[in-house]
Amino acid sequence: MRDLGDLPDGFPVIAGSVGVSHGFVHVCEIGTPVTVFGLTVADGDLVHADRHGALVIPDGYLEALGDAIGKLMETEAIVLSAARRPGFRFRGVRARLGRVRAGPNLIRHEGAKPKAQRV
Repeated sequence: MRDLGDLPDGFPVIAGSVGVSHGFVHVCEIGTPVTVFGLTVADGDLVHADRHGALVIPDGYLEALGDAIGKLMETEAIVLSAARRPGFRFRGVRARLGRVRAGPNLIRHEGAKPKAQRV
């Protein structure tokens, strides 16, 4: 990856390193699967990537993804709001988390079990 200063703020980039030289690049194919750092991505795949890595979200999880994100944000809000208060003690957070109802189980799928690839 190079020319980082030319990218707009917040533009997502996945690269193995930053390089200073020009590279010879030409398009060989469009719409075919590629493997980047061990992660295979096919045309139309939904990819989540951040500073911790990347993964392909299997189709079998897409329908429940919004609810799962909402549940994660609800749970994190409990922890973060408590942690920001003066005199924070984790014991109080455990009690509040115990009152949060579990959402749909996204780990186990009936029938086919799609796999998320992680980098």
